[in-house]
Amino acid sequence: DSSDDSSDEGGATTVQTTDNGSSTTTNSDDGSNTYFQKMKSITQNPRFSGPTVTTSTSESSSSSYYQDWGGYWHNGKWIDDTDGTALSNNNNDEEEGGGGGVWDNVEILSWSKEDVTNFPLPQLQPYDLAQQQHTTTTTITSETLPRDFISQEGWSSTSRSTKKVIGYYTNWQWYSNQERPAPMNMQFTKVDRVNFAFFQMSEGGEVWGTDTWADGGILFGPRNWNVEVPEDTGYAPQFNDNNGFNDKQGAEWNYVGDKYVHIGENIYCHRNTPSGPRDCNGHFYDKGLIGRAHSQGAEVYISIGGWSSSSVFPVLAASGQARRTFAKNCVGLIREYGVDGIDIVWEFPGYTPNGGTGDDAKNFVLLLKDVRSALDAYQQVAFPNNEKTFGLTAALPCVPEMIAYQDIAGLNEVLTELSLKTFDFHGAWNDKVGVNSPLFDQPPEKFESAGMSAHGCTERWVQGGADKSKINIGVPFYGRTYLGADRLYGPHGGADTGHWKEHGGAPQYHEILDNLLEMISLRDDGTKTQYAYFAEDRGLVSFDDNQSICDKVEYSIENEYHGLSVWDLSGDLTETYSTPLLDMINLKLDNGIKLDCELFRAETRDKNGEVVAPPDVKPNLWYANWIVGACLNDGMQSIYTQEEHLYRRKEECCAYKFENDFEDCVKIASAEEESREESNRMSSPEETTTEEVKTPNVLAPDMTPDMFTQSSATRSTLAAESEPPKTWCQGGCKVDGQQCVGNQNHPQTIDDAECKKCSLGQTFWPCDVDGLCFCWDPSTPRIPPAPSSGKAQLSNERPCDYFSEEKFNQLAPTAQHPYTYQGLCDAIDDYNDGHAEKAFMMGTEEERKSEFAAFLGHTLHESDEWRAGREYLICADNKVVDGEVYCKPCDSESFDWETFKCNGVGLVGDGLTYNGYCNYVIEPPLACACEELQSEPAPLDGYIPANKVFFGRGAIQTSWNYNYRSASDALTGDSSTFCENPDLIATTPKYAWGAGVFFWMENLKEETTCHIEALKNHDFGGTLNNINGGLECPAYHGGWHGEAIKLRINRYCKSSRALGLESILTFDGCKGLADSFAECLGDGTCQECKHFSNGVPPPTKTDPVEVETDPMVVLATTQEVVTPNPTPPPVAEPTPPPVSEEVTSQTASSCPSGLQHLDGYENCCVPETAYHGDGA
Repeated sequence: DSSDDSSDEGGATTVQTTDNGSSTTTNSDDGSNTYFQKMKSITQNPRFSGPTVTTSTSESSSSSYYQDWGGYWHNGKWIDDTDGTALSNNNNDEEEGGGGGVWDNVEILSWSKEDVTNFPLPQLQPYDLAQQQHTTTTTITSETLPRDFISQEGWSSTSRSTKKVIGYYTNWQWYSNQERPAPMNMQFTKVDRVNFAFFQMSEGGEVWGTDTWADGGILFGPRNWNVEVPEDTGYAPQFNDNNGFNDKQGAEWNYVGDKYVHIGENIYCHRNTPSGPRDCNGHFYDKGLIGRAHSQGAEVYISIGGWSSSSVFPVLAASGQARRTFAKNCVGLIREYGVDGIDIVWEFPGYTPNGGTGDDAKNFVLLLKDVRSALDAYQQVAFPNNEKTFGLTAALPCVPEMIAYQDIAGLNEVLTELSLKTFDFHGAWNDKVGVNSPLFDQPPEKFESAGMSAHGCTERWVQGGADKSKINIGVPFYGRTYLGADRLYGPHGGADTGHWKEHGGAPQYHEILDNLLEMISLRDDGTKTQYAYFAEDRGLVSFDDNQSICDKVEYSIENEYHGLSVWDLSGDLTETYSTPLLDMINLKLDNGIKLDCELFRAETRDKNGEVVAPPDVKPNLWYANWIVGACLNDGMQSIYTQEEHLYRRKEECCAYKFENDFEDCVKIASAEEESREESNRMSSPEETTTEEVKTPNVLAPDMTPDMFTQSSATRSTLAAESEPPKTWCQGGCKVDGQQCVGNQNHPQTIDDAECKKCSLGQTFWPCDVDGLCFCWDPSTPRIPPAPSSGKAQLSNERPCDYFSEEKFNQLAPTAQHPYTYQGLCDAIDDYNDGHAEKAFMMGTEEERKSEFAAFLGHTLHESDEWRAGREYLICADNKVVDGEVYCKPCDSESFDWETFKCNGVGLVGDGLTYNGYCNYVIEPPLACACEELQSEPAPLDGYIPANKVFFGRGAIQTSWNYNYRSASDALTGDSSTFCENPDLIATTPKYAWGAGVFFWMENLKEETTCHIEALKNHDFGGTLNNINGGLECPAYHGGWHGEAIKLRINRYCKSSRALGLESILTFDGCKGLADSFAECLGDGTCQECKHFSNGVPPPTKTDPVEVETDPMVVLATTQEVVTPNPTPPPVAEPTPPPVSEEVTSQTASSCPSGLQHLDGYENCCVPETAYHGDGA
C-alpha cells in the first residue's frame, strides 16, 4: 500500500505527539495525513500522556533530537540507543544496502529511565530501558519487546495463514464518537473478514436492513449527490425475480439469475423494507464497508438476526416455505450487495424468553441446510469453475445448558465456521461480581459457574462433535461493569451506568482506556483477564486487555482452532485511530508461541513498584441502621453509603444520626460486642447466667438456639436493604449541575428551600425521609424518584425479554386498544430509563418475575382483561364528535351491562352537575384544575367532554385530579400533560400502561407501594391493599365484592403460570385474603390457582376484631386512595348471605346514607355498590 510510505516523493513528513496527546503534522508537499501516517505517530498507548514522541523521515530533521534519544523502533522491535551509535550503525547498514540514507519506519523517543519511573499509572511491568541491548535472537523477550506497539504496515491474511480473524461491524456504532467507526477510518487489512450486523427477517423469510439511514451509507459509502438516479430504479425487474430462482423448472434449487445485480454507474440499492422497491442512491463505493474491505483483501458477510430479531427465528425455522424463502433471500443479498457469505445470529435456539421451542434445534439445522443449498445453487451458475465459494457461519451459545440443547453434529456438518460467543458469561445480572470473558472457569469456592468460560465452552462443543478447524473463539472488545464494587466475586449494585453512561454500563475498550489513569488495574491470573476499579468511589469493570487478548490467541493456536471472532471492531478504535487490541491479535498470530503474553502484563503499581491490591479486610465503621434505629458496625452497610455517613466511634454516629434517641442508640450491642459475648458463652458455659439460659426458651418450636446467634446478620441484611437510595441529597448532590429539590409527588408537601439544606449537611427532616428530596438536573425534565425498595438491580434483562408477545396474547386473547404488547414494553422501558428504581428489574430473577406477575394479574382485573381503556360506568357510553370524545356518566342501576349503554338521563341530565373525581381541597399545582360540569346541548344531552373529567383510565384505572397530575410528572416530566388531556391515558398505549406502572411504583399508602410489597415483602395481599384497600381489604366473602376478589386471585395465578413461576406471593397484607384463596380453590372459581394450591401458607381463620369507631372516620379520603375495579359484576349476582333483622336495624341506624355494612363487620361501613368513586 503506497500510503504506508513515510515519505511521498521525497517530501519530509514530521509528526509530533506532545504531552497532552495532541499531534501536529507538517507535509512539505501538502500531502494528506493518511491513516498509516497517523499510526506511525503513535508509539505509546493513547491512555498515557508521558514522553514526547517524534517521527521523522529525513536524516537532517532527526539529528536535532540526538541528545533526547533513548532508543528507537526498528522492524517492530525496540532498540536501546542512549548515545545514538546504534542508530548510526543501523543507518550505515541501510546505506550500504541501497537505502539512500532515508530512515524509514524509525520512531525516535525522548524516553529516559526517569520517564519510566514516573510514568502515569497503570504501568506495564517495569523493566529498565537503559539496560536493553539490541539482539537478533528469534525468541521475543522483554529485551526485544517495546513497551507498547502499533501496526506500522497493517497485517493481512498473507502474513498469518494459519488462523483467521473475523470482526463484527455493527451499524449502530456508526453514530458514536462523531462517526469515528466509519469504514474510511478502519483498516480492514487487519482482519480476514468483516461481518456486518445486522439485517433482520420476518417470520415468512423476507430479509432487510435494520437502519434505513445508516445501512446504505455504511455498506456502499457516503452518498454521491452528483449521481442521477432514475425515479423508478428501485422497481428494477432484478429486484422482483424471486432472487434469481425459478422453482417451476423441476430442479429443487434452480438458480437462473445473473451473477450480480448491476443497476447503473455508481448506483447501489439497499433493502430498507421486507418487500417493495429498493432504496437506490449514488454512493462513493470505495469509501464504503464493502468496497474498502474488498480493496484491502478482506471478505464481507452479512449477519442476519441478533438479539432484537431472534424471537422471529422459531416461527421462521418451523416453516418449510419460510425457510425456503429465507434461503433465497440470502442469495439475493449476495448478488445485490456483492458480499461473500452469510452469518446467522440466532440468540438462541430453544431459549424460551425469545420464543424458543423444543423443535428449534432440528429446525435450525433445516434452515441452515436450505441456505447452504441455495448458496450452492447460486455458485454453480455464477461461478461454475469454483473460482469463488460462499461461506455460511453462525454465532453460537456458550452457556452449558444452551450448548446441551444444540444439534452440534448437524450444525458442524452444514456450517463452514462455528463462532462461539465466549463472552457475556457474567455481568450485572449475577448476584456477585464476575468475569465477562474468562479464559478458564472462575474459582468455584468464590463464584460457582462451571463451564462458564472460553475453555469450558469450546471443550463442550468439541466433545459434542464440532471440528476444531471450524471453531472461532469470541473476543470481546468491551467490558462488563459493577456499581460500587472494588473486587471480583464480591457484592455489587448492578451495572455501573454512572461511570459508564454509554452502552448501558458495558463500555467499549477505548472508553476503558480513557479512564484507566483514574483506576486501579489488576490481573486475575485464574481467568486470565483484567479488571479495574475506581479507587475513589468504587465501581469495577471486567475486560480484556493486551495480555488477556494475547492469552486467548495463544489458546486458539495451541488447540488448533480456526481463528478468532471480534465483537466488535469499533471497540478498540481510539480517537487517534489506533487499534491496540486488534494489533495485539495480529502481533501474536505473526509471532506465535514464541511471543510471551506475560510481557504484556499491565497492573497498577505504587511508588515502590509493588502491585496495588485492595485489602482483603476493611475496618468496620459505624453507620445508621434505620430498621434497628441505632448505629451498627457489622460491615453490612449499603454499598451506596457515602464516606461522610460512616463513623469511627459509635457515640459519634449516634450523636449525628439519632440525637433524640442517643441513649437507646448507644445501648444496642455492636457486631464485635455480640461476637465477644457469644465467645464468652462458648468458652465459659459454667458462668452462664440464669437469664442467658432462658433465652432459647422464647424461640418458636421450629427454631433452634443456633438461629438466635444469627440475629445480627439478619438485622444487618435488613439494614443493607433499607439504606437511603442514591437519589437522596444528604451530603450534597454528587453530579455537577444538580440541585437538591422537593419531590412534588410525595404525600408530604415540601419546598425546594427546605431540601436545599440537605445538600449543606442537614441530616434531620426533610433529609431523612425517603424520597422527599432528590437530586435533579435542571436541564432535564423534573421527574421525581420512586420510593426505594432497597433492592439491587442484579440484571439488565428487561421485562419484555422474558415476557413475550405470545404470552401476552395467551393471557388476554381479547385485549383491545390501547392495551398492546408493544405499549406495555415501551411504558416499562420508558419508566425504567428515567428512574433509578426499576419496575420489574430489581432483585433476583424469581423476585422480578413474581412482581411482574402480580402487576399483570391486577391489571387484567382492573381493566377487564385489558379491554377497558376508560371506566365503564362513566364513559363506556360515549360519542365522538369532531374527534372529541363525550361521555355519559351513569349509575349502576341505569347501566345496561349487555349493551354498555346508560338508560335514562344519567348523572348529568335534567340540569344535574357532575365531576365525581374532582378534589377541590387539593388545588394546583398539587392537582389538576377541575370544575363542575353540566350536560352538553342537544344532540349530546347527558354527555360531558371526556377531557374534562378525571375518571378511571388505563391499566390500574388512574383516577382523581391529583393522581393525574402526579402521573403526568412521572411519565412526561410536565405536570400539564395529563391535566390538559387526561384521555391520553385511555388512548395512548404507552400511557395506558405507563400510568399503571407509575401507580405501582409510586403510590404511597401506609408508607409502602405495590412495588415494595411485591418485591421486598413478597406479599400479593399488600399490593391489593394499596390498589383497592377498603373495598377488597379486608377481604370478605359473599356478595359482588367477594366474587370480584376471587376473580382477581385467579387472574393473578394465571399471570404467575405464564411467567413460569412455581409459587405465588403471600396474602398477608390483606386480612382474609388467604381465606378467599381457599374458598376460591374449593368452589372451582380459581382454576388457574390449582397449580399453586401448595405454594402458599394455609389460610388461618381469625375472628374479626371489632373496634368502636366513629363510622364517619372511615370516609376520610387521602391521595393514597385509588379507583375501584372497573370490571362489570357477573350478570347473575351471587345471593348475599342472610342478614338478621337485628343487624339490618343496626346497619340502618349506624351507617350514613350511601354506605352499607361490610359483611360480618357490623361496625364498619363501606360504600354501596352504586357508589362512584374510591373506596373509603
